[in-house]
Amino acid sequence: MVLTTLRQEWAQRVAAFQASGQSAPDWCAQHQVNLRQLHYWKRKFAADAAGSSPTQWMSLPITPPAPEPSMSVRIV
Repeated sequence: MVLTTLRQEWAQRVAAFQASGQSAPDWCAQHQVNLRQLHYWKRKFAADAAGSSPTQWMSLPITPPAPEPSMSVRIV
């Protein structure tokens, strides 16, 4: 599958960058890699490694606010 190949490619690139000891802009310029893409994949792999789970939604009961007491003004 194309996505798996792309993911593997970026895993290799991110590993190579991290092993290089270079700054991200320098490494990207040397390897003709887009800096934003490198940062994107670094974050993606870091989240995967941290074991982030998919978002889970839950429902919360909502109770309507109590009506405010009516106020009257008497002008004399």
